Amino acid sequence: MAKAAAERISLRDIVEVAQDPSMRTALTPFGGRAGRPRRYAGRSVPWKGKRFKSRSEAVAGLAGFKGPKSSVGAGLDKAGSIADACKGVKGVATLPDGTLVPARAKCMYDKGAKTIPQIRAI
Repeated sequence: MAKAAAERISLRDIVEVAQDPSMRTALTPFGGRAGRPRRYAGRSVPWKGKRFKSRSEAVAGLAGFKGPKSSVGAGLDKAGSIADACKGVKGVATLPDGTLVPARAKCMYDKGAKTIPQIRAI
């Protein structure tokens, strides 16, 4: 992974990385000067850019990837089940820390609370 100064990367560079399945880039508020995010670049996950027609197809397709992230299909399936359980929930709600969120997000937070210890707003 490499760190880069934002001034040295053009929009064209970012688009090029976004379209290349072997690379990734992201901004993070950590590690830079106050108020100035730092951009990271590195190798992407093997499934970057893959398209799936349904969640079940994605779970099956992601199961074929080897390596430390090979359980991503099971995680996707679990997240999808939680999202399905909250279909139709509308409105706004607050998280335990007082953060205002869409009510569907709060529903998913509550349903996944056994596996997600906390959600923090930054």
